[in-house]
Amino acid sequence: MAPEIRELDPTTVERIAAGEVVERPASVVKELVENSLDADASRVRVAVESGGTESIRVSDDGIGMDEQSLRRAVEKHTTSKIRNIDDLEGGLATLGFRGEALHAIGAVSRLTITSRPRGGARGTELVVEGGDVERVRPAGCPEGTTIEVEDLFYNVPARRKYLSQDATEFAHVNSVVTAYALANPDIAFELEHDGRETFATTGQGGLRETVMDVYGREVAQAMIPLEAMRRYRRGPWSRCRGWSAIQRPTARVESTSRRTSTGGTSPPTPSARPSWKPTRPSSRAIDTPLPCCSSRSIRAT
Repeated sequence: MAPEIRELDPTTVERIAAGEVVERPASVVKELVENSLDADASRVRVAVESGGTESIRVSDDGIGMDEQSLRRAVEKHTTSKIRNIDDLEGGLATLGFRGEALHAIGAVSRLTITSRPRGGARGTELVVEGGDVERVRPAGCPEGTTIEVEDLFYNVPARRKYLSQDATEFAHVNSVVTAYALANPDIAFELEHDGRETFATTGQGGLRETVMDVYGREVAQAMIPLEAMRRYRRGPWSRCRGWSAIQRPTARVESTSRRTSTGGTSPPTPSARPSWKPTRPSSRAIDTPLPCCSSRSIRAT
C-alpha cells in the first residue's frame, strides 16, 4: 500500500522553514547585523558565547522600534523594507526584505528583543520562545535595538546535534562580522567571544584603518591602494576603489552594483591574528563598496 500523503502541522512547518533561514549561529548573526545596518546604525556590537550555540547578542544604535512595530516584527512575512511587488521589482535598497528572519530565529530559540525608537520616551521588551510570544512589557533601554538569542535549536535536537565545535562555529561568526566591518568602514563594529574582545573598529570611514583594527598594523601596512573600472554585462561603467595585499590575506569583501555581498577565505582563528606568507604574492583584494552604491547611501531609514 502506498504511504498516505498528509498535511504537516503548523509547528512542524514552522521549524522546517526556520531551518532554511537559520543553518548555524553565523546565519543568525548575519541576519541580525543586516537588520542593524538597514536600521541606519552607526555602531553594531556582536557578542557570542560558546561559538554562538549558547548565546548571541547583537546591539545597535539604529532607529529602533516602538511596541506596535516590535510585535509585528516577529510575525511571519512582516517587514518595513518593501510594501508590495512593485517595490521588489523596482530594485531593492536594503540588505533584507523577506520579513522572515526574526520569526524564523524565534521559532528555534529563546529570543529577547529590547528596543526604543529614536526620540521615544521608553523602550519595550518582547520575549519569544519556540515561536510563541511569551511576554511584552515596558523596558528601560537606550535608543536602538538589542537582540539576544539563547539556546539555538534547543527544540530541534537533530539540528543542534550537527553543529560543529565552538571554535569552528565562532570562526564562521568571525568571518561574517569581519566582512561587514570591512564593507562598512564608516560604522563602528565590535566582536566579542566568551567575554573577550576579538576586534573593534572605530567607524571613522577609512578602509585601511578598519583593516588595521581587524587584522593588525602589519597587515594594513602591507596593503597598497587600487582603483579600477568595472562594467557589469552591458550596464554602465562603475568605479571600484580598494586595497590589495602583496602578501596573502585571509579574508575578502567584494562589492556589487546592487548591494554589498560578503564572502571570502578562512577567517582568523579566535585567538590569533591571520598569518601571512611574504614569499607568496597574491592579487586578492579587500574592496570597499562601489561609490555609487555604498551600503550607507542605500540604507533604509
